[in-house]
Amino acid sequence: MLRKVALIAATTLSLAGAGFAQKAPKTATNTNTIAASATAREHAEIMAFGQSIIEAYCRRDCDFVWSRLGSSLRSIESGQEFTKTPDLKNEFCSENPLRTDIAVSYQMYQQNYAPRVMTQAEFAQKYPQVQELLKLQPTDFLFDGAQPKQAGATSIFRASDMARFIVRKQNGAWTIIAM
Repeated sequence: MLRKVALIAATTLSLAGAGFAQKAPKTATNTNTIAASATAREHAEIMAFGQSIIEAYCRRDCDFVWSRLGSSLRSIESGQEFTKTPDLKNEFCSENPLRTDIAVSYQMYQQNYAPRVMTQAEFAQKYPQVQELLKLQPTDFLFDGAQPKQAGATSIFRASDMARFIVRKQNGAWTIIAM
């Protein structure tokens, strides 16, 4: 949908010691373990966040999705930035990215899609030009909810780009910053 809008617009883990408690020395292993658990936790949070967006599409709940968008939003394809406005919300909510020629449900999504999460580093390695365009931060992630489980899976999207978005934690909550 942002592509449509773009076309229209453009034609530490904190360890609290108690009294005499001794902290483990910082080693590469301890640091790697902490980083891995933080990444696993973030991965799970982002997976849940992304799937809640897909589920909202299935419920036709644009207000839920709209409330999870950052105050400004970039197009992944063009890098163009948009500020949230009532007119943009009307445009955004006027069409749902799901197919209308068949009955679509979140259960159908779960049966046919295998969402994944990519770190900013993974994204930059796979899509260096897009990384350069969007200037993503190391704490940004891609949620890709448009990956079919297998060839021939039932497609529920007519605009699968809406199931792919960049998220960033802002004020303690995951927010979509690019679509």
